[in-house]
Amino acid sequence: MVSSSADAAEKVLKTYDHIFASRPHHEESQYLAYEQKNLVFAKYGAYWRNMRKLCTVYLLSNHKIHSFQSMRKRKVELLVESLKKEAHDRITVDISAKGLTRTLKDVSKVFDELLEWIIDEHVEYHGRKQTKDFVDTMMDIMQSGEANFQFDHRHIKDILLDMLLDAMDTTTSST
Repeated sequence: MVSSSADAAEKVLKTYDHIFASRPHHEESQYLAYEQKNLVFAKYGAYWRNMRKLCTVYLLSNHKIHSFQSMRKRKVELLVESLKKEAHDRITVDISAKGLTRTLKDVSKVFDELLEWIIDEHVEYHGRKQTKDFVDTMMDIMQSGEANFQFDHRHIKDILLDMLLDAMDTTTSST
């Protein structure tokens, strides 16, 4: 949309901003983003604002981000070791097209199983760790009832997926 005057621009940016702030529906977000419930694809509104607030206050503060530094370093080291082994063994992944929706569903299932495993592991060790990590913090939010909506495992997986995809995007854009 092109605004031809200051008044038109003001109406677009102030009066009708909520119309332009929402994300359009597309099939990728249906399967990979838990029906647009994550921050990247969620429709603008009370849910998105509340989820953004929870992430900003509890998960993305400077203190919380710095507390994960050693853990992130170790996870990256493990990933690099794994990739070196696969490269040495000449393991390839066949991602031939079988139709976009089928591939998205398959990828979604893999992500969902991985994220559920991460959550299950945190449930199993809940209370036995000295420091809380990112998932522990989200589990506390879920159990506290502080969210203004039914906050469950699906929402934790949404945010974890956001962070994972954002981290991959940041890594690829910085290389």
